[in-house]
Amino acid sequence: MKDHDAVNTNPKRMRERRKEWELGFRRFTVNRGHNTNNYREASIRIFKDIVLQRCKAFNMCALADFVLKTFEIYHRKRLLHFANSRSRKMTLDYQKFFEKSKNITEVTQVDEKTFKVQSEQTLEYYVVDSLQNK
Repeated sequence: MKDHDAVNTNPKRMRERRKEWELGFRRFTVNRGHNTNNYREASIRIFKDIVLQRCKAFNMCALADFVLKTFEIYHRKRLLHFANSRSRKMTLDYQKFFEKSKNITEVTQVDEKTFKVQSEQTLEYYVVDSLQNK
């Protein structure tokens, strides 16, 4: 068991914090019995936003074809990419962010938490507060 300590730590931590996420402990939470609706709505929203990209042009035949063929190919590619490159989601998100921000050349630090960033297209500067969301 000593070799598998790293594998066993996460379930132990989850069990210790079960009062935060187990529905049995959350019976006094005001959700009016909508637990399954919230999960279903979230999964449908993800399906519409990410997979269908908010496209409303699907009829029933095209939607069935898309889900059975294209969606399967999409998942296969994502799983293969993840398995072959062995990269974590955080790394992938960082790489996307880095690609978007590689054209930023003019950044001036105003104080400890504030920066001035020049626009890519105009000579305007934007003031960015790095601690705003904390």
